[in-house]
Amino acid sequence: MTRGVRPALLGLVLAQAAHSIEEYSTRLYDVLPPVRYVSGLLSDDRRIGFVIFNVALVAFGFWCALSSFRRQDRRPPATSLAWFWVVLETGNGLVHIGWAAVAAGYRPGLATAPLLLAFAFILGRELRRVSAPASAIFVQYGTTKLLAFPGAVMPGGGTAPLASVPGFAGILELAGGALLLVGLFTRPVAFVLSGEMAFAYFMGHAPKGLWPSLNGGVPAAFYCFLWLYFSAAGAGPWSLDALWRRKS
Repeated sequence: MTRGVRPALLGLVLAQAAHSIEEYSTRLYDVLPPVRYVSGLLSDDRRIGFVIFNVALVAFGFWCALSSFRRQDRRPPATSLAWFWVVLETGNGLVHIGWAAVAAGYRPGLATAPLLLAFAFILGRELRRVSAPASAIFVQYGTTKLLAFPGAVMPGGGTAPLASVPGFAGILELAGGALLLVGLFTRPVAFVLSGEMAFAYFMGHAPKGLWPSLNGGVPAAFYCFLWLYFSAAGAGPWSLDALWRRKS
């Protein structure tokens, strides 16, 4: 694990702490329905429920930074936890900025949202140096649709017709995942795949319920934000994009 991961993760957790304070002071728990619901689950007093949730979240963040990485960690779970924070806070920051943009005015959490995005970007840059690309797994979504390998996922088995929505999705996932695996045309490919995952989530999962953990949409939501990050950050130093830049 590179030395920059721990301070970057600590910075992101501190940014989340500042974000939570801003949200509390502007009573987000009374304004945003999902936050109001979660806070109400934890306490009859939504203010207390909000505090419990955010204290637990920040404490978990400090544990991830100070415990998981205390040995300049070589364990895959530590890297996975750090990527979890990148995706979580990228989504958190974008949601607040988008909410304020739609409302054409300030909304709770807006002031510290850019801070979340900045530290998430820094942490992601550090993690790209040591993390195996998620595209190796993403490719399998395409192979299962187009090649029925390592198994068939289409109704009735077999493969998806190329001229169908699943077939087109399989082409994007197989070809796009392979390009991201070698780091070629990373930004445009990642942007297209992020859009595909957003489409998949809202068409296939969101109608089944609000929460990704209950509607089966966790992988789609995760990849949507992950590819969105890569569309902004680009490929790392061990990529064909980087080789191309060095030669030119």
